Formats: sequence, structure tokens, C-alpha cells
Amino acid sequence: LYRSSYEPWSSYVSGTRGVDPGWDPLQFAVEECHKRGLEIHAWVNPYRFSNSSGNDCTTAQDKAMKESGLLMQVGSRIVFNPGLEASRQHVIKVCREMILNYDIDGIIFDDYFYPGDGTPTNSTAPDYQLWQQSGTSMNISDWRRANVNLMVREFYDMVQQTKPYVKFGIGPAGVAGTAATSAGKHGVDPCPTGSDWQYSQIYSDPLAWLEEGTIDYISPQLYWKTTHSTNPFGPLTKWWSYIAQHFGRHHYASHNIYFMASTNTLDDWKEVEKQINYSREYNLDGAPGVNFYSAKYINGPTCTGLGDYLAQNVFTTKSLTPAMTWKPKTEYAAPADARLASGTLKWTGVEVALVKYSVYAIPTSVSMDDARSTLYGGFKSDYLLGVTYEPSYTLPADKRSGFWYAVCVVDGWGNEFEPALVNAPSGYADEVTLIAPVQGATAEWQQPFEWTQAEGATYRLTIATDPNFNQIVIDQEGITTCTPTIDLSALESHTTYYWRVTTSQNGRFDKQSAVESFTTGARPLAPTVTLVSPANEAELDDIFDIVCTSATSVTSYRVQIATDPNFEQVKLITDEMGSRAGGSLRTIDLNPALLGKGTFYWRVLTQAPGCDDNASLARVFTITSVPTGNYEPGYVQLHDIDTYDDMDGLRLVSKWIRSTKMEYENMDFTNGGLDNRGIAADADRVYQIGRSEGSNSADVYINHYSAETGELMKTVPVSSEVQCNYYPGNDIFTDDAGHFLISNLLLNITNQPLNIYQVDVETGNVKQVCALNTTATTTGNRIDHCDVVGDVTTGNFTVFAAIANGSEVVRWTVTGNGTPSVSVMKAQNFCPANATAIGIAPRVVGLTSDRVVVTGGNTHPTLYNFSTGRIADSFLSNTGIMPSGTEANGFAAFTYQGKHFMLYPYSDFRNSTGHTFMLARNDSGTDFAGFQAMWRFPESGLGGNNSSTWDAPCTAVQAGGKMHLYVYSPANGLAAYVLQPNVLRGDVNGDGEVNVADVTALVNLVLNGDANERSDVNGDDETGIADVTALVNIIMAQ
Repeated sequence: LYRSSYEPWSSYVSGTRGVDPGWDPLQFAVEECHKRGLEIHAWVNPYRFSNSSGNDCTTAQDKAMKESGLLMQVGSRIVFNPGLEASRQHVIKVCREMILNYDIDGIIFDDYFYPGDGTPTNSTAPDYQLWQQSGTSMNISDWRRANVNLMVREFYDMVQQTKPYVKFGIGPAGVAGTAATSAGKHGVDPCPTGSDWQYSQIYSDPLAWLEEGTIDYISPQLYWKTTHSTNPFGPLTKWWSYIAQHFGRHHYASHNIYFMASTNTLDDWKEVEKQINYSREYNLDGAPGVNFYSAKYINGPTCTGLGDYLAQNVFTTKSLTPAMTWKPKTEYAAPADARLASGTLKWTGVEVALVKYSVYAIPTSVSMDDARSTLYGGFKSDYLLGVTYEPSYTLPADKRSGFWYAVCVVDGWGNEFEPALVNAPSGYADEVTLIAPVQGATAEWQQPFEWTQAEGATYRLTIATDPNFNQIVIDQEGITTCTPTIDLSALESHTTYYWRVTTSQNGRFDKQSAVESFTTGARPLAPTVTLVSPANEAELDDIFDIVCTSATSVTSYRVQIATDPNFEQVKLITDEMGSRAGGSLRTIDLNPALLGKGTFYWRVLTQAPGCDDNASLARVFTITSVPTGNYEPGYVQLHDIDTYDDMDGLRLVSKWIRSTKMEYENMDFTNGGLDNRGIAADADRVYQIGRSEGSNSADVYINHYSAETGELMKTVPVSSEVQCNYYPGNDIFTDDAGHFLISNLLLNITNQPLNIYQVDVETGNVKQVCALNTTATTTGNRIDHCDVVGDVTTGNFTVFAAIANGSEVVRWTVTGNGTPSVSVMKAQNFCPANATAIGIAPRVVGLTSDRVVVTGGNTHPTLYNFSTGRIADSFLSNTGIMPSGTEANGFAAFTYQGKHFMLYPYSDFRNSTGHTFMLARNDSGTDFAGFQAMWRFPESGLGGNNSSTWDAPCTAVQAGGKMHLYVYSPANGLAAYVLQPNVLRGDVNGDGEVNVADVTALVNLVLNGDANERSDVNGDDETGIADVTALVNIIMAQ
């Protein structure tokens, strides 16, 4: 691809090997790169002669080389024999001529040393006799590596003697220095993954070149995705970054982008972005470089789009190439005679080959000190226009006024030297003195500001919430008076703010004043409204309108609904109310399903410019029943066909049931339930996690079911940020503080992270909590589910996960949002006792940081002591309540009315009626032996379909003095029950009888605004006058 005295022209440029194409591709590339301020490094395969038998190599140069004795053939490949000094010198002289004839910035060798198919080490090897005759004490493999290392060393020496500012790097295979090869020899930590095949097949030892300092950078070919099962990109680039820093050189990862040839999707681009970010994250020397193979997959001709995507999302700021600070450098003065003429910066060039120049444009409002980088020296990259190899630079049209300029020499090693300044301001503008408001004085909402005048100046007024101006709230430029009136209506009332004025005068750097403060006063309240409908104390059982009057200047009307008259327990704040009756009224309709049955207080919140928010007077309404079918057309609330006898003062009542069984037929599943494997709940909703398909890029969503009726209220898409390898959106659960979390399914925890996100169930927005890995497991690597002990928002929490079909539980302990510490528990025994592994898709429930319940496809819920790996408690101590099947994974524990309960799958899909769940109670403790069975439900089963992963999660939520139980079996159904006290209806005072004394007790409760578990006589979840009437009717009917 270039003119050479030693090598023939390639057939790739002329069609025929040895034929001059009539132009010089390398010279063209050098010129075009340098026009754009880009370095160009020549890619060289050092030993390759032919990839075939050599029959196509018929030029005079080829014939001479074939007769020279320098070549050897291994299989179909012909290479220069690395064991010959003449071969090494041939490689060196070819490249020396290239360096002398072309202004290339660097040379990078491909991983082409000994042939890649492997060269025999016995007497059939073409270099076997050469090795024997060499007199070396090394074995043939070490001798071959020494030959490669010698060539690299001699080549590096040649570059230093010829053009020392030309950089030299090598792009070896992506895995090197494993424990089995050369890590120990070079005194470094071994490569964490993959096979170091290059060490024994092409006899390449990159650590040797780095240790000897005979290359300037290493560019390992990390041609695997971040999700690769054995060679994931992340751990490899982390290791190479460590290696480069250890030996004092740069690491520029080489990326495979040819994988996009058949797809070229947004997910492909995000994968490349993720790889680049890994290298940036793990880099240790400020030089996270990137090489792509090859250019045709960036912006054509094979693929297009990646280049634009990276420019918009990854390479958003211009930068210089990182300096190679270990090289000896010559100090260069600032470029002489720097000036601006007709939109072009010009200066006197430095008479040294391959010196280039960095050019900066800094706004005149930015001082020299502010323009300088405090981290790296020189100017901030925010102001970098570009790099030029010529002593001139044409400015973009938008940079020709309002800026001053800097031009610096940049040598071949990336060192940047002192700047020449053009149009730089001299001195600073006059500093003004702030007059009013000062010293915390109370400001008006339309506040006159005042400061001293500066001649010919314009001003910038800045107001912030802090004296360091980290949180700026008002920033007005171009002010020409020193007594402006500023609108402060956007600020908070009763708050201290800080302000300053920046003076701008022609030919000077801007100057900031001292800082002063003021305090905002009381703001008038927004106008309030009059409530129109529903009437106070209305009873509602269907969709209804909430109506209020409009008010002048009000810009926002929202309805606030709470369960208490003080609005401390807010249930709902609606969207904006719509206009009605020509704008004189505001209205919004409300479905009772959003609230559930009960009594609610409501009012309208108003907002207006320059005013604090206000609220209307409140009214109260009662929802007596919740309609269905408004959100899910055709849905009818069904109940468990079985009923359950009261037991020990407690009652179990079916709220609703959804099932694929013939008795119900009111729930459907796709893909056998494999894409909807988890549920969580709060007082109002049951949340079912789902994904669109079983793939890495599946869309994740959350179905909202009404806790009151079971109706599907809505489906909320989850942010695509959760898409990952393996499958996203595998489970939804809560931490101890009630925050909703989602996690993924993964097949290999050693290189695929367990991603946990906190999710806003209303919007689908997520925030990543952690990404967890471990290489310490020995009985498997798949994880389906996890659990969190603690509050993820505090940064201090514990994550448990069990290995599928293994015997291990992993614990990650996070402290202060730092790097998790990892421990692995290996279970020493199981329940049932004949199990040998936990089983498929295990679930865990962390009780403390050292006690965890584990259940899987082979095992019942079992409490383990994590420290020992031994069973702390299990159904082995109480076989009377032991589940009848193991292929149903779920467990929940809770306390209610001072008693302890366990909720767990009792029978699995193999049972004749399908999945059932057991509720067991222990009145005195939590030991399994003390639990007694209460109810098994649904008694007729939730369904008998096999979901393949045997998930059967269950959960419990306390609300309204009752426990709400939710049980779920993917591919079968979802059901809700209420656990509540069984009390004699009307026995308000609890004496076991219903008489006039209970009326007195109830009236006292109502008058005092109190209630107890027996005062809700009419069963509407409220205590009021209606209960007194119901109680009198009961007594009269006796």
C-alpha cells in the first residue's frame, strides 16, 4: 500500500501483485489524516509473506525472497523465519524506509509472529535444525519467544535512532499472561479469564515487551463482547489497564466491530459504548485508548450509524492524544508571531518534522485562570478547537469574535508546550461594589438591585442558593444598567440567596464582585377554589366527577386525596383538572378502583405565579364498592370457590382469584409464564414483572393489578436501561424499607452481572443499585432470583442469591455504596434430606445478614446459618406441615397480632388440583417445630400447568389492620386473600356479648374519633355513626 524498495505493491490496490497503481495510498492517507489533525499509525504484519502456497508471489522481489532462504512454510502459510537475523533485519529495513519516506505518526504490529495454526516443536518443524544449531540452552518454545522479543527490541531501537517521535505499539491477541503461562515470570497478577493460546502457538509474550520497555503502547485485540461466556471484555480490559500501568505504558483496547455486519442495531452500538466505558472506568494512567477493526463498520460502506452514535454519546469532547511522559522531550517555546488575520490564526512554524499544534478558542468572559485545567495543566478541553500539522488554522465562523485564542506546540509523543496567546485580554475589568440588597436583607419579589457603576461595562447578575454558586437559580447577562429590577418570583419563600455581579469591559478579563446575600419573604398564597362535587359525605360506587370552581391567575389545579382529615396519609394526587363550563369550573373523573373501598378526604391544590401553593377546604366521601371492567374491559371479580373455617380467632377471606383453570378462566400467560416470574405488592396494587420475550433486548414492563379487585389497571413500560445479558426483568421484590427492586436472570455470574435496579412502579424509571459478580462459586453459575436485606437508598445493604442446581448461596455486603464484599456459603445438608442440590430457579429470603431461607426445585424452604452452611431450622423438625412437593419455589414470613406466620407453596403442579399454598402460625416464636397449619388455599388449586422454572412466589402486606396475602404461580394464576380477626359482630367492648354496653362503648369511640378491631360493625373499614345504627339493628334483631 506504499512505495517500497523491498516489497512489491499489493494486489489489493492495483489488482495484480507488483503492479504500480499509479498513486500512493499511504501518502494520501497521511495527508488526509493530517489535514484533520489526526495521527496516522501504519498497521504492519511483520512476518507475513503469503497466506497461501505462494504461487501468486511471482514478482522479481518475490522470486529473490523465495531464493534467499529467509522463508519457512507451516501448513499453507509462508512467513519470514523469525529465528534468522536476516529476517529480523528485513522487517526492520522495510519499516525504516517507510518511516523515512512518510510522515507517519506511529507503527503498530498485528499479532503476526509465528504462524497462527501452530508450528511443530519436533524434528518436522522447519526451524528445528536452526534451533539445534543455535547453541541455546532454551527449549524450542522459549527460543522462538526470544526470537520475537529480539525483533521487537531491535525494531524499537531502530525507531529511536531514526525518528524517535514515531510511536511504536503492538496489537497482540486479547488474552496473555495467565497463571499457566507468563504471569509469574513477569511478576504480575494473572489474566483473570480466557486462554493464552498465543504464548505457545505464535510464541508471543506481550508482557516481555512491556517489561523491557520496547513498545510505547499495547493494543490487545479484545474481540469479545461484554457478555462473552469465557472472555468477557470488561475483566480483560481491566487487567490490561493494570498491566499497562504496572509497566508504565499505555493501553489502547482493540475492539471488534465487525460483529455488526449482520445486525447493526442500536443494541450493537450500545455494546461498543459499554466496552469503551469499561476501558475508561478501569484505566489507571489517564490514557484510555480505543482501536476499531475495521473502519468499514463505522460509517460505511458495510455498516453505517456507529460513528454518529459514538460522536453523540461517547466522544462528545475533543481531546489530545495522551502524552507519553516517559520519553525524553525537547522543550518548545510558544509559537512565534501568532496573530489573527481574516478569520485565520497564523504563526511561525517549528522547524522539526512531525510537530503539530493545538488550537484553543476561549470566550472573553473566561479568564486565564478559569481556562486552565487544574487536573492536567494546559487549557481545558472544553475550549479545544482542534489540532493542525500546519502553522495556521481557519476559525469556524462562530469563533471569530468574542474569543481569545491559544496555540501550543504538541510533539510526537503528545507533550503540549507553552501557549502563544492571540487577542488575550490584558488585566481585569473594574470590580463593582454591591449596594442592595445586602447582608441578608429581605427582598421584594420584584426587587431593585443596585451596584456601583463601571465605565463602558456590561454586567452579569448571578443568584444562587449557596455562597459557592454551585446551585445557580438566576443568571442574567448583558445588563447595561447598575440598577436593574429582577423578577424573583421563581425563588422559594423564606430562603437565603447569594448574589454577585460580573463586570465585562472591552479588552479585559471579566471581574466578579464580592458576594452578598438577601432573604426572600412571605409569598402570597395562590387563590383557593370552592368544591362543587361530590357532596360532602357522599357515598360512591362508580366512576365519578370531582368538580371545583376556577380562580383568577391559578395555573394548576390538582385533587389531593388522603385517608385522614389532616392529609398526613396521602393516597393520590391527580393529574391536572380539565376546564369546563366555559372555564368557570374545573373537573376530573375518578375511578374508585384507584382508591379501593373506604372513607377518603379530598381537597384541591392550587398554584399561581409568584404565590405559594394553596389548598381548598376539604370534603369527605366514602367508596362503598369498587366497580370492575373500566380498566380491563370484561373483567369480573371472582372469588375462590372454596371457603375457609375460622380458626383460633382468625379468618381467611378470598378477595379475588385469577386463574387459567376452567372454573375461572380469567388470566392468560404467554410463553408458559417464563416471561412473568415475579410479583410484589403494596396496599393498593399487586405488581407483576414481565418481559416481551426471552432475549437480552426484551422490553420489560410491570402489570398493575388492583389489590382490591384484581383488575389489571395498567401496564407500565420499564426503562430500556435494564436490558442486559442474560434476560432482563426476571423478578420484582422489595428491600426492607419497601423500595421496589427488579433484577435479571443470568447464566454465568462470573462474567454476567446480577443487576439490581430500584424502580418507580408508576413511571418505569430506574436507578441502578448495584451490578454484582463473583468468581468464587464452584457448583454452578446461574442465578434466577435474589433478595435484599436493608435499605438500598442508604448504601448499606446485603444481597443474597442462590446458585441454580448447585449447593451455594452468594452474599454480597455493600457498605457506604462501596465495592461489595463477597462470601459464598456451601450448603452442608438439605430438606428433604435426600436432596443433593438446591434445584432449579432457587429463591432466597434474607432474614438477617447471616440467616437466609433458601428454596429451589429440589428443596423445601430451609433456614440456613450462612456462616456455617448448615441448616438452622427446617420442616424436618415439623413434617406435619412439610410441603407435599418441592417443584414450587416461594416463601414469605410475617408477624401479625404478635404471632408469627409462614406462607409457602404446599403442593406443586404435579398435585391433582395444582398449586396450593399453606399458611402456618407460631404463637410463641419462629422455630419450625412450633408452627401449626392453618389453611391450605386455594383448596381446589390455582392451576396445574408446569412453568418449567417452578416459580411460586408469595407475599404479605399489612393494611387497614389486616394482612393481605398474595400468591402467584406463573402459567397458572394470581390470587389475593385477607387474614383478619374473627370477632363476634357487634362485641365492641370485647366481653363476649352483644348488648347495650357495646352501644355505649361504640358511641364513645365515635365521639373521640377512635376505633378498635371490633368497632367496624357494618364492615366498611371505617368507624362512624353508620356502625352505631348497624349495632342497634343487631341488638334489636336478637
